[in-house]
Amino acid sequence: MDSPWCNKEGSSVNLTCTSEANPVAKYTWTKVTTDHSPGHTDQGQQLSFHSIQSSHSGQYLCTAENDLGTKPSSRISIDVK
Repeated sequence: MDSPWCNKEGSSVNLTCTSEANPVAKYTWTKVTTDHSPGHTDQGQQLSFHSIQSSHSGQYLCTAENDLGTKPSSRISIDVK
């Protein structure tokens, strides 16, 4: 796992998921939880925090999905100070 992205509380953060899928993929961002319950999810290629808070700290996963299958990304860690 890579080092977490460190961000200052109140700053803007944008995460973008890309793929070379054909047909074009739909993207879902999910916050990974430690208890394996469903975390917060957002649809779309970009996940944006306009005023990030410490509660946004954690690991996020982007999943690309099309008619041929589903491909999750590596986890991205965000640490908000």
